Amino acid sequence: MWKLVRLQYISKTFTSQKCLVEAVALPVTKSKMCSYSTQRQNDDHKQINESAFSTQTFLRYKRHLVVAGLLAGTIAVYEKWKKKFNDISIIPKVYAVGDSGDKSTFGLREKFNFIADVVEKVSPAVVCIESSSLFRQGAGSGFIVSRDGLIVTNAHVVQSARHGEVQVKLSDGKKHTGKLQVLDSASDLALIRINAVNLPTIKLGNSQSLRPGEYVVALGSPLTLSNTVTSGIISSTARNSKELGLRNGINYIQTDAPITFGNSGGPLINLDGEAVGVNSMKITDGISFAIPSDDVKKFLAKADQYKQEKLTLNKSRPPYIGIMSLTLTPNIAAQLRSRPEIINLDIDHGLFVAEVKRGSPACQAGIKKYDVIMKMDNFDLNDYEDLIRAIKDKQMVKCTVRREGKDLEIYVKPRYPTD
Repeated sequence: MWKLVRLQYISKTFTSQKCLVEAVALPVTKSKMCSYSTQRQNDDHKQINESAFSTQTFLRYKRHLVVAGLLAGTIAVYEKWKKKFNDISIIPKVYAVGDSGDKSTFGLREKFNFIADVVEKVSPAVVCIESSSLFRQGAGSGFIVSRDGLIVTNAHVVQSARHGEVQVKLSDGKKHTGKLQVLDSASDLALIRINAVNLPTIKLGNSQSLRPGEYVVALGSPLTLSNTVTSGIISSTARNSKELGLRNGINYIQTDAPITFGNSGGPLINLDGEAVGVNSMKITDGISFAIPSDDVKKFLAKADQYKQEKLTLNKSRPPYIGIMSLTLTPNIAAQLRSRPEIINLDIDHGLFVAEVKRGSPACQAGIKKYDVIMKMDNFDLNDYEDLIRAIKDKQMVKCTVRREGKDLEIYVKPRYPTD
């Protein structure tokens, strides 16, 4: 006959069912059963024999009993700590916005996304502009400066619309026909008005207070993609127009915020959400320029005068060859050499060609982007003024051009502006 020694444990884990741990199976022989029958007649002798048997059984099967006890204890500890373990997860919980989760998950985004905050504030006032005439089309950006529909942009964005019309697309997708109010080719600024009221606006900031290294955001609609955002810092607060091949007396803001095709006319924004400039031109990646907001304020103050004069291209203006250039200095040359698209720039003087206008005399003669014009008719070119003097009253000029480490001679026919 065999006797089973059992341990019972009631556990909630097993839905209140009995968990039986069979620790030992004790063999009981026939002789021992007879001994038990005899001992029933003598209580004292029975107690002694049972005590001896229990001690002997425990010593023989103590290992099994210890294992059974450890198992029962483990289950008890598990039940005690079950609730706390359920709150621990290897994979962190993620809550969507609006859930009842801990919002500290978004603390860093809310604290450091200052550029996104600026964009959210000003982007409703940025517009996309498309202009067209019989012979050409243009596209660019602009921004609203008055709630009754006055828009600032670049003159070159809407120049083709002086005898055509301008289509203005707002940030909400609505389209309006804009009328060109004022165009000043010298400063490259223009005003458009649309028939709308209660529009969002962007405040003009103080460009005089800008510092090199300050964060700025460039907004616009390159390739008619509305509200495209780039960011960077102020590289220089006063790059003289003569260094860029211009003669308008403006000290441009230089920034490394990318200003791509179509971004022209959009605002350059500081972290207070103010327009400190108007995106104007790009020389190469990392070198772009904007018209300071202080010059925009002067332009707006004289808008009525400009309108009365009906500004157009003046026949008395000097001839041109159709390039946008940058006067090379050792500092600017060092910046340009860091650009992978500019190859073998081994000189630090002359006029660096940043852009060649399509159909211009320079384009027809074969001058290309990233060329350096060193001489005209054997006269050294140290700035754009030298170029103007070199082509004045000339029917043809010989240009000495450095291209990828080689010197070329290219003949260009200057052209005079006409209406």
